[in-house]
Amino acid sequence: MRRISQAVLLIALLALVQACATARMQISKEAPVTPPKFDRVAVPAFSNEAGDSLPATAPENVAGGIIAVLQKEHPAVFREASSTPSSQPSELIVKGKILKYNPGSKAARFILIGLGAGKLELDVTFVNAGTGETLEQFSTSGEIMAGGLAGATMGIEDMIKSASKKIAERLMRYGSNP
Repeated sequence: MRRISQAVLLIALLALVQACATARMQISKEAPVTPPKFDRVAVPAFSNEAGDSLPATAPENVAGGIIAVLQKEHPAVFREASSTPSSQPSELIVKGKILKYNPGSKAARFILIGLGAGKLELDVTFVNAGTGETLEQFSTSGEIMAGGLAGATMGIEDMIKSASKKIAERLMRYGSNP
C-alpha cells in the first residue's frame, strides 16, 4: 500500500512540474533549392499587428531572441547578426509581423496540461538586401501547452524563445559558414 501511495505521489509531482513550449510552422514560400549565402543577417523589430494585448517590448524581444539564438547556438554561421539593416548586398534581412498574441491563463495551465494555452503567431519573410527578392516566407507560432507549476510560470518569453529557435533553424541554410 505504501508503494502505491509513493507512486501516486511521484506521478502527481511529475504532473505538477512538467513544461512544454512548442513552435509550429507553415510555409508560404519555400526556400530556394540552392539558397544564396550571406555574411550578415539583420533582424529588425517585428511589427505589431496583434494589437494592445501584446506587451510593448515584444516586437524588439522577438528580434533580439532570434539574434541571441544565432549568436549563442550558431556563432559561426553568419559573420554578423544585428538588429539594424545595413542594406549591404551580402546581407539577409528578416522581416516579421506579430499577427496574434494570447497570453492564455496561468491558473488554468497550473490545473491541467492543455488548459489555458498561450500562443504567439508570427509571419516571417527572409529578404535578400542586395536584390530585394523575397527568398522565403512562413508563419510560425510559439505556444505554451504546459501544465502544473511549470505551466503556471511560463509566459510570452517562453513563446518567443520557442519561435526564435525555429526561425534561427531556417536561417542556417543562408549562412556563409554553415
